[in-house]
Amino acid sequence: MREITAPALPEGYVEFVYNRELRALVGTWSGRVLLQNPPELGQDWDVPGIMEKGILCQANRQGNVEDGRSLWAVSGYDAGFRLMKSPVLPHQLNGSSVGSVLSEVVKECGLKVDVTLAADLPVDARPLATGQTAANVVLDLSAMAGAIAYMLPDGTLKVAPPRPCGKYPCKGLMLDHVESRSLDMDGYASGVVVVLGRRGDAPDGSDDDPNSKPGWNPGVTPSGSLKSVTKWGTTALPGGTLSWRYTMLTPINVVSEYEATLHLPGAGIRKSVVAKYSYDVQTGVARSGDQEHRHWKYCLLSAKSGEVSVVDALYYDSEKGQSETVRVERHMEHTVTRSYDMDKTHITQEVSELRSYDPGAPSSVPFAQKVERAWTWDDDRGYRGLSERTWTYEERDVGEADIISTPDGSPVKWRSSDGMERYILLPGYQTTAMVKRERHRQTDEIFDDDGNCVSRIERETDDNGLADMLARGLYGNLYGDAAKEAMTQLRALPQSGSLRITQVPGGSSISTEVGTMTQPGRRFRQGGTTATDPRRYIEGNIGEDLCPFLCSDKTCGVSETPGEGVNNSSDEPEGLPCKYLKDEATPQYKACPKYKAFKHLSGDTAGTAPVSPVVGIAGDGEIWTEKELYIDEDLSEDNARSVAQAIARNILSVKSVSRGIVETVTIPLDIRVHPDGGIMAVSHDFSGLKTTISYRPMDTKPPEYLMLLNTSSTAANVYAKESLSKGRSAFGRVVEVRPDKAVVILGGRPVSCTSAVRIKKGDNALVFLPPGSVSSGVVQAVMR
Repeated sequence: MREITAPALPEGYVEFVYNRELRALVGTWSGRVLLQNPPELGQDWDVPGIMEKGILCQANRQGNVEDGRSLWAVSGYDAGFRLMKSPVLPHQLNGSSVGSVLSEVVKECGLKVDVTLAADLPVDARPLATGQTAANVVLDLSAMAGAIAYMLPDGTLKVAPPRPCGKYPCKGLMLDHVESRSLDMDGYASGVVVVLGRRGDAPDGSDDDPNSKPGWNPGVTPSGSLKSVTKWGTTALPGGTLSWRYTMLTPINVVSEYEATLHLPGAGIRKSVVAKYSYDVQTGVARSGDQEHRHWKYCLLSAKSGEVSVVDALYYDSEKGQSETVRVERHMEHTVTRSYDMDKTHITQEVSELRSYDPGAPSSVPFAQKVERAWTWDDDRGYRGLSERTWTYEERDVGEADIISTPDGSPVKWRSSDGMERYILLPGYQTTAMVKRERHRQTDEIFDDDGNCVSRIERETDDNGLADMLARGLYGNLYGDAAKEAMTQLRALPQSGSLRITQVPGGSSISTEVGTMTQPGRRFRQGGTTATDPRRYIEGNIGEDLCPFLCSDKTCGVSETPGEGVNNSSDEPEGLPCKYLKDEATPQYKACPKYKAFKHLSGDTAGTAPVSPVVGIAGDGEIWTEKELYIDEDLSEDNARSVAQAIARNILSVKSVSRGIVETVTIPLDIRVHPDGGIMAVSHDFSGLKTTISYRPMDTKPPEYLMLLNTSSTAANVYAKESLSKGRSAFGRVVEVRPDKAVVILGGRPVSCTSAVRIKKGDNALVFLPPGSVSSGVVQAVMR
């Protein structure tokens, strides 16, 4: 007979079952308990000696007993449910090691944590703490450090290297017969591939030498002078030629002058264009993180262009009785002037005028079209507006009206259906004139606190020439009350207007018309840790009293003052003390000209752009799993590859505990058994006094050909995409090499690949599959 020592259920409990799994940090429980009062859903639930810090999610009353208590069937989750909240953001974490990051994430959820790691990662682990929930962060980050995580009954999260379970999961206890065996489709892998992205290479290998002293690396911050670059040429066209010439200002790459001449002799057409543009350009140097940047700001002040078209027109001369040719010349002039606010952040006004005329004929209008635009910017209240008035001259019938008179000269009247007497009006004569037509469009946009446009109001009116016709006194020859009748008719001319309100969360349709450009410059060498850098920006939230460009040594991070013109030099001493510093704050910093010039950069994140990723690989065999990561650090390629390799080995150390085959057994109740790696799941039944264990024995090896047909890891990641319209990369093994191609196994499928790098059979290759392709690829990198 088998004797079992098991903990007794607390008073009032009739049944209790507690289930936990390795891949889910949230355990479930259920039971039946006698209660004096009805339980409240959502309340904390503890079972003394068995489970603490749980939550009640369901309760059903099943009957009453003689002492007045009721029997309730209850169920819920254990303390792991507290990890289902959003994790703390990476920049809010204090520690940078894996262990400290795990501890902070878990403690933020109100739980205790016990972290034991065999090895740490040699990088800042905060950027790796990504995921929708704290549980996702804990599971992913633990695996990268070669550990697993599981909840203990007392509400403590345990992080430790996985404990492989030999043939039997519990030494000293006799197992019943194996109840079932199955393949572990998700947890098993014989190889791990880590694709690691990072910001960029640290210059001169400064990250390789922890003893290097802080200071500026050799490098050059671009000059603050503009250069004019002129190009020209002549291009032959069918039936003619085009000659062109333009001048650009570099490095901002805007056109300052443009000339072009088109000649088509066969068609009798000659056209020439001349345009000139003037700009307001400012430049300065500011430090972002560990690198200087030259920032440019430029805006168009005025533009003037002229176009001359000459056409040889053929007509018939009746006096001569033959065809003649006349030269028709047309000139078109377009001018634009703009003005901006004092800080050159927004445009405030623009006047655009278009004039078209024949130099050989008199012109009756001052312009063909004129547009005036005025902007209103109120960033503090989340409003911006654009008012646009357009005037055009159009030919209209402006013939004068006359009144029918009686023989004695008095006007003829008639009585209408409304009882009013009216005059009979007739056109006295018909003629046309150029009438000025005015249109007005008003656009108003409302923005939320995040800077997104949430509503747009567009209003438009068109007077159809009414204002000009009234101002010029048309129908003014009418006498007596007839003028009133004529004015009534005039006001009845068709006019139009519209009003539209649109809800458009997103970007604005009103442009600031200010261009910006950034050029990277010299970089600051950080010796050891960032704490040795005396000029890093002050950490913390930027508020009303702290300038975002203030460095930790109380100097200004803008090392070159922007000013009028572009001939600034970098002779200004760097690290000038902040003139607005007062009592560890800068309350008046918004008045600083340096801040005004660069305030559009205050929300930018410092750092270089991502570069090509590196690949780390561990293991062998046919079943592979991938992990794509990004570290927000400047790492050299060698260092990044070393980190990727370490993470791949750590993940494989967790995966190697699983051998792909899962056995389920039942043993006498033992609450000391936890899902600690080799043990995948446990279920403690306190009524039946038994514990059911799903574990992965170390002495078995799965049939990999069968796993290839069923695994949901690599094959799913590579091929089970919602769309084939995107290119994707995957890691595979080279199985055949020919002079014209190589065959690589990706997710159990052969792919024919071309390669620009030397490869051989057995290499592990990173393959890019072009959009729409599942059978042809390109080898990007090789790991041997």
